[in-house]
Amino acid sequence: MTAGFSPSDLRIGASFAGKRGAAAATSLHKASRTIADMPANFTRYPNSDAQVFVATTARSVAGRELALDADTLRSFGSLAVPGHVWRAMLRLGTWIEPVLAAEWARLTRGYGERSALRPARSRRLSPGSSRSATSSWLARRRWRS
Repeated sequence: MTAGFSPSDLRIGASFAGKRGAAAATSLHKASRTIADMPANFTRYPNSDAQVFVATTARSVAGRELALDADTLRSFGSLAVPGHVWRAMLRLGTWIEPVLAAEWARLTRGYGERSALRPARSRRLSPGSSRSATSSWLARRRWRS
């Protein structure tokens, strides 16, 4: 999304007009397409070709005004989460975020280590720095807005 948006700008009930409205609509459309094309499409049950999630996309990018309400958000598409998966996420929610943050930090650290093999692009990360950067990114974004 273009500069000038903060996480708090994207709250339910917010409205955008002009270039900001067009940028928000374009970003939501692209996010919807990305979710439908990638994780929803490729997340499968173990030892099966059956998809776990069913995603639909519906809205084309048009207009320069956008209000973040239920009807508008629904117009970008939907993601069906099976009941048993939803219940598991509710029960294990306090574990999911730390696991995702740890995995993101591990991947980031791995990218840094692999780029170190190419000296021109070398960037060694100290232990804990990728996790620290991941957790502080959102806080920095809040202070700028």
